[in-house]
Amino acid sequence: MATTLATVAWLHETFSREGIAYWIFGGFAVDLHVGEETRAHDDVDVAVLGSDFERAAASLVAAGFSRDSNEADGYTTLERDGARIDLAPTWPSDAFGDDVCELGGVRARVVTRGSLIADKSEPRDDPTTAEKDAADLRRLQEH
Repeated sequence: MATTLATVAWLHETFSREGIAYWIFGGFAVDLHVGEETRAHDDVDVAVLGSDFERAAASLVAAGFSRDSNEADGYTTLERDGARIDLAPTWPSDAFGDDVCELGGVRARVVTRGSLIADKSEPRDDPTTAEKDAADLRRLQEH
């Protein structure tokens, strides 16, 4: 499951089967919205409702993911076979709607395009992150 697209496919299938609402956000959400893999990704960023967070994390652990003990800012990182998922608890908002996008035959729930544009437009202190966000923003605006 090392590829990001395979990770997204697995997440969609597993969380849908278990009734866990989720949303892909971050760089891979850009790819889903524009319909092509635009760059390599180190992880898949996934938001779940705060009330489902521990159940989602437990589901990943039961599937063989190891949970990082250095959790920060409410996120937890889980890894298995080279696949890394950054799981974040969230609350209902306009960013987390019913958008479903498809890439390479893989369907996934994803944050809204508007929320991605807003996020990618925010100033970043880290130059590497700022560069990735600027490229992501251009792709979103072009498609």
